[in-house]
Amino acid sequence: MKDLASRIIKQDVIALAKAITLIENNSLQSKELLIKLYPHRKSCHKIGITGPPGAGKSTLVSQILKKYIKKGEKIGVLCVDPSSPFNGGAILGDRIRMQSVYSNKNIFIRSLATRGALGGLSNSISDLEILFEAFGFDKIIYETVGVGQIELDVASYAECVVMVVTPESGDDIQMMKAGLIECSDIIAINKSDRSGSDKMKVVLNQVFELNHDSWKTPILKTVALKNEGIDNICSAIEDHRKYSDLKGLTAKKNTYKYLDSIKSIAKEYMFKEVFTDEVVDKIKKEMEKPLSARISPYQMFYEINKK
Repeated sequence: MKDLASRIIKQDVIALAKAITLIENNSLQSKELLIKLYPHRKSCHKIGITGPPGAGKSTLVSQILKKYIKKGEKIGVLCVDPSSPFNGGAILGDRIRMQSVYSNKNIFIRSLATRGALGGLSNSISDLEILFEAFGFDKIIYETVGVGQIELDVASYAECVVMVVTPESGDDIQMMKAGLIECSDIIAINKSDRSGSDKMKVVLNQVFELNHDSWKTPILKTVALKNEGIDNICSAIEDHRKYSDLKGLTAKKNTYKYLDSIKSIAKEYMFKEVFTDEVVDKIKKEMEKPLSARISPYQMFYEINKK
């Protein structure tokens, strides 16, 4: 692990890929590696790209990456795809839509499966973030699965959240406005060469008109396939970064993330402590009984948790 950590700090891409696999597999080695890497983290800007399926998030990310490549920046991209509830697999097709930047030496793209996570991101994101920071990326981009309102995790990890919608996203806006849309720092109306983009902008302006925050959420029209409006998105992301640093929002978010990480580790530890092989066998025996004869889940928990 010491050698692997050293290679990651020296920006060895093969070592980074190997470390990601260790973390995804939740190996004990990965915990040791993260402890070694934590003091070597570097400050980097974290950007979340979210929104409903089919909005063109991957295409937009690809175009944004091209802008950052021209600046010579190193970018780590984590693309999260939904897992099958039947076999746990995922298509992981984001890299197919990012072929134009995939081979660039300054870009590292990794596709992940949610593996049951309900917040739009993978459960391993917080650990992978430590890896990417230690590697020395200038920016980290999170692209979420595109499942709608439950994608609120991205607001916890990203310092700037860009929500991508289309002119046809009216119903999606109704579903998201009570949650995800309120977490968005920038709105991109993608595929805005279609009819209805102006109406969508009016609708979004109405949604945000009661927002009394000093940051006014920009609502920008883009056509990612034609590279239109991308400069405006990049400028808005940079403006938001300056605003967040000025207001101390970035430092505040990092503090909360630290606490959330400890809570997450504690939950994992407690789960393993409670669900021993003996406990699992006891639960299975109870499940073999007819439904009417089983004790309640609360009673079962109290029994297995007795000291």
